[in-house]
Amino acid sequence: MQFEYKTVVLKEKGVFVTKFNMDSLNEELEKNGKEGWDLVSSFATDLDNNGKKEVILIFKRALDEFV
Repeated sequence: MQFEYKTVVLKEKGVFVTKFNMDSLNEELEKNGKEGWDLVSSFATDLDNNGKKEVILIFKRALDEFV
């Protein structure tokens, strides 16, 4: 079986944001799940010294055998 992969980066918005928007994360997970993508990994990284973060989501889904 072969797979295709997709990476999505979610960044915090605003100047002094210290809390990640969980609604945006949930919307992205729901949207990709409906398209047949499975979340296989995720991690957060620091963007700057103000505590802003980004979350990176890695998805995969099976390719049709005839593709």
